[in-house]
Amino acid sequence: MHDLKLKNISMVLVDPRTQVRTGLRMALNDAGLSNSNILDGPDMKTVLDALQQSNPPDILICDAASMGGDVVKTFRSIRHNEIGNNPFIAIIAVTWDPTAVTINRVANSGADFILAAPFSPQQLLDRINSLVHNRIPYIVTSDYIGPDRRYKSREASKIPLIDVPNSLREKAIGTFDAKQFRSQVYGTIGNINGQKMERHAVALAKHAEVLVEQFETDHNTVDINRLEQLQVAATDLRWRAQDAGLRPIIELCEALQNVVIKIIDDADNRLVREFELMKQLSYAIRQSIAVSGQDAILVHDVARAVSSR
Repeated sequence: MHDLKLKNISMVLVDPRTQVRTGLRMALNDAGLSNSNILDGPDMKTVLDALQQSNPPDILICDAASMGGDVVKTFRSIRHNEIGNNPFIAIIAVTWDPTAVTINRVANSGADFILAAPFSPQQLLDRINSLVHNRIPYIVTSDYIGPDRRYKSREASKIPLIDVPNSLREKAIGTFDAKQFRSQVYGTIGNINGQKMERHAVALAKHAEVLVEQFETDHNTVDINRLEQLQVAATDLRWRAQDAGLRPIIELCEALQNVVIKIIDDADNRLVREFELMKQLSYAIRQSIAVSGQDAILVHDVARAVSSR
């Protein structure tokens, strides 16, 4: 890594074990990382404080079992742009419990790498080097934003990949420009927001279709878990539509959420028409995601007509 300008990189290092942090800090110093650019601490407060800064860190190295907050949930919130101002921070998660459950949970959070402890400083430096030179492109699904870890043969490979802004790389090779980087971040967030809305729209339509089929077959069978998944997707889609100023989609999501709440709460008086309305609203959302201009006016009218039933 002698060709990398690690002294310019800003890092957050979180581990509850003081001796581990000290050893890694020394190794990183030896590799060229400036000691003043390493913020370390024993718990998640260090991460949350760093994310509030105007200049966020370039890389986060964090024990997945750190106290002071749900580490995996924090990773996911970073990727979904719910906290901080750079959802593309490089993340290396460390775990001393590399079970299938732990690995899957961390992987689904959007972390770039999962490093099983104990590990050597060189293993960590190799991961940093890989994030500089070979960072995996990101993929967006209805419930995930992060590195694409799919098998190439999967049907889902049709979903486009995104090369996300990487301040770690730009600082390491000496090409970082703060103004240009912020522009790249905003542009990529907009791209991801659009893809996320598309994925949500597809998921909503699928959930509604399955729920209607189940209810028509047996009125006593209602998949509450699927209803809740539909509600979560509609809530996130509504939030993203608000951020994009897409009022017709906001209205459709509000109407859909109200119908789902009614279905969940009124277990004794569920009607076929409520499930059919849920299906129509989900379909209308899917159809409206791509419209603009005069078409948006039509969708606005459709939203009001359908939601007023």
